Amino acid sequence: MKSCSYLFSGILAAIVLLTACSREPDAPPGAIVFSPSAGEVRSYQVNSHTHIRVGDSSRERSMRMENDAVLRYEVLDTGHTLKLGIEVPYTRFSLDGRKSFSSTNSDGQRGTTVLRELMSAGFEVDIDSDTGSIERFVNRNEDLWQTVLEDGPDPVVDNLKKQMTPPGFPQPAIPLNEGETVTLPDFRGIGKLQLTTERVTDEEVVTTLEAQGDKVRLQGTMVLERGNGWLKRLALVSETEIERHGIKGTSHQKLVMLPEGAPSSLGDWLLDINLGGDEGRPFPPAPAPGELVDTTAEEQVVSSPVGSFTAFGDQLHLSIALGLDNNALSGDFELKDLTLRDAAGNPLPLNFFRSSRYTYINPETEQHHTIAQFIPLGWDDTREQLHKVQQITATGHYRPLKAEALTLPLNPEKATAVASRGARAEVIPTGNPREFRLRFHNTETHRFSPRIHDLTGARGYVSDGEWLSAEEREILRLVALGRYAAGDTRLVFEREIPEALTLYLLSDTDSEPFDYQLRFVTEEALRNDLNLPPTGEVLLYGDGSGNTAGEVALDELELPQPQRNQLSLELPGSLAEACKPVVLEAPQINGHQLVWLRQTAEATDNTRLSTTQYWQIGTEDGVRSYFYDIQVENAVRCEGQAKWQAVPGSLGDRPWLVDLAQLPGEIDPEQSIAGFLRRYRFIGEQGRALAPVPPNSGVSLNTATVGDYLTQGGRLRLAGKVQRIEQLVFTGEPEERSWSASFQPLP
Repeated sequence: MKSCSYLFSGILAAIVLLTACSREPDAPPGAIVFSPSAGEVRSYQVNSHTHIRVGDSSRERSMRMENDAVLRYEVLDTGHTLKLGIEVPYTRFSLDGRKSFSSTNSDGQRGTTVLRELMSAGFEVDIDSDTGSIERFVNRNEDLWQTVLEDGPDPVVDNLKKQMTPPGFPQPAIPLNEGETVTLPDFRGIGKLQLTTERVTDEEVVTTLEAQGDKVRLQGTMVLERGNGWLKRLALVSETEIERHGIKGTSHQKLVMLPEGAPSSLGDWLLDINLGGDEGRPFPPAPAPGELVDTTAEEQVVSSPVGSFTAFGDQLHLSIALGLDNNALSGDFELKDLTLRDAAGNPLPLNFFRSSRYTYINPETEQHHTIAQFIPLGWDDTREQLHKVQQITATGHYRPLKAEALTLPLNPEKATAVASRGARAEVIPTGNPREFRLRFHNTETHRFSPRIHDLTGARGYVSDGEWLSAEEREILRLVALGRYAAGDTRLVFEREIPEALTLYLLSDTDSEPFDYQLRFVTEEALRNDLNLPPTGEVLLYGDGSGNTAGEVALDELELPQPQRNQLSLELPGSLAEACKPVVLEAPQINGHQLVWLRQTAEATDNTRLSTTQYWQIGTEDGVRSYFYDIQVENAVRCEGQAKWQAVPGSLGDRPWLVDLAQLPGEIDPEQSIAGFLRRYRFIGEQGRALAPVPPNSGVSLNTATVGDYLTQGGRLRLAGKVQRIEQLVFTGEPEERSWSASFQPLP
């Protein structure tokens, strides 16, 4: 049970921090104390990552532990003695990426069987309200608890005693004056702890924690309910010197504690946040001020009431596409009231908690997607039940946000700022060319979006602190704020510096959320059920326009000369489908003719075509591409002026399925799908060409045929609802433009 002893370090550390706030029944003026009422229940999710290193640099050993849990506290009695019941309906522990223990799966091992029985039974704790010392700590399975205690020394029991029997101390009430600090001279044996009140609102009190001992240092954010002192949110980072068998090391822990069911975009993903390190990170795309879409209209939010889910391990991931594109700033979208059914339609008895939820812009569809992660509660073997799930119904609640565009000028000579509704942003030159510091001052209800217009050519950098990483400082900041918002960063422009940035200030609204009745199916069912509408549009072309590139006439085309004894030509999208280069006259090379060879695959990835074509001179066998001391006469020949013309016909009640028989001419199933899509395109609701959906995920536009993309009914499935079909036709007379290219001799 050695590894299981680590399991308690995260759970019980959180218990200690919560219960340690119990103090005198009446708060002095200008302060709050923990004053719960009998019968109150609070439930939290707790997530911790611990990295232990032992030994010196030449023979260092390390281990990484992750612990997730749900803790529920019930106030059994108050007064001189505070009595709490503690339940643990979910917990998971993994060591070096391998799951060692989970409430969702019983492995049958003796040590973990005992641990499961103890954890599933729950605990009771009695705390002296004056001193904070623990007077009694027992498991509700009294017989097993006594047996474990009588069995002698045990790592789990030892760890329980260490965690739950701390020295008593008189903790002062927490001040309500912003900036005021109280000091605890010996907090849990780690030395002096300083607690500073940072922000006070009608609902909560935000404090920071800092401790520096001989062998421990700690920084944290603790947010309390103002009315009664209950913990609301908590983030801690600690580093402890350890010694085992004469070998010294350190234990570095990150811990986040959040309400179990709070509607928040924060979650366990906080512990895995990545700010880019030394490489920095690019900024997400943002709309221009005049292109910003109003997201408060109900019909815009959910384009299709069907999403997908994936079950793996002890987690359930739900994904739903929103009908919002790059020009929208999404509000909060929550998924609630889940009902799970098996293949026969029978409900499955599973209860869940949502461990995280976030919305992002899918680069394929260029639309917002919401992903929510749910984890089953209870100590039954729920994994088997989880993998029986075939369909889920849920209610989607969307609460829009107001977005206000603010202009922040960039001046390399001096700092500039912009403010609105109590929030403020400033940009400060650093003295280095193309570099600024961007600082945000968010409020509880008004915060800046990380999507900033005119940062396309910039990267953001966030530096580490004295001993905290940049990511750890970000965790403390976001937990203090209570939701995701833009943070301070260093801007480095790789190209030209814009005159100003457009920031978006997001504000909560008083409007009632829009409700949607949603259905989630497996990804396989979503792919195979042709009656299900697409969850979003995937564009065919990879240039972001969804169509071919801007117009370039043949007489405007730049005709190249050899570079480093090679000759290449790039045809833009407006000419690529109508024109191709040819060799008019050239000497043979070792008996082989020179020809223009197409150099790139048709697709930029598995789902998109490139609008640009690249060609290169080479021998017809493809062996030679470098040439010396020869002259080649070339031409670009075009069939005429390329034009897309609408194809008449009916799309029916499933406009994402197209019968190719209605297209003019005979379609060869063995033709390459990329070549077919250069002649026909399928326009979606946003007026852009749609990508086809293959029957299985292993098919690629690079190599597949038309037949590879056809359904069993012989139809082509598109990633969006087709509004019209267009065919490429050529008008006018054929055109040709010739040029001569000279290759230099060998030096």
